[in-house]
Amino acid sequence: MPRPNELIESALEFVKTSGDQYGNHELEDTRRLKHSTISLCTGIELILKARLAQEHWTLVLSNPDRYRDGDWERGSFQSVGLQEAKARLSEICSVRLSEQADAAFVALADLRNKFIHFISSESPERVTGIQLRAWLSTPI
Repeated sequence: MPRPNELIESALEFVKTSGDQYGNHELEDTRRLKHSTISLCTGIELILKARLAQEHWTLVLSNPDRYRDGDWERGSFQSVGLQEAKARLSEICSVRLSEQADAAFVALADLRNKFIHFISSESPERVTGIQLRAWLSTPI
C-alpha cells in the first residue's frame, strides 16, 4: 500500500528529473521539452496522490474494490488520474486547489498528453510558461 512519504520522494525525483531534462541542451528542444513536461506532470500528480494517501491509501486507487493484497507491490493496479485526484481532494479531503493551480495543472496535463501522442507543436517559450505556472502552483 502507498505511503505518503514514499510518494513524495518519488514525486520529487520526477520533478528533479524534469529540471535535469529541461536543462539538457545536448537534446533537441522538442525532446528535452517533451521529457521534462512528462516528468513534471508525473511529479505533480504524485504530490496530489501523496495527499490522498495521507487521508487513506485507497483514495489513490481508481477502483479500490478491485484491489487485492500485494497489488501495490506488484504494480498491478490503476491509480487515479489528475481529474479524479482533484475531485477526491476536494470532496473527501476538503483540499481545494485555487483556480490558478487547477488551470495550470490542466494545461500541463494537456501538454503532456500532446507530447505523449507526438502532436505538440508548442513553442519552447509556451512550454516553459506552462511548466512554470504548474510548478509555481504546486503545493510543496
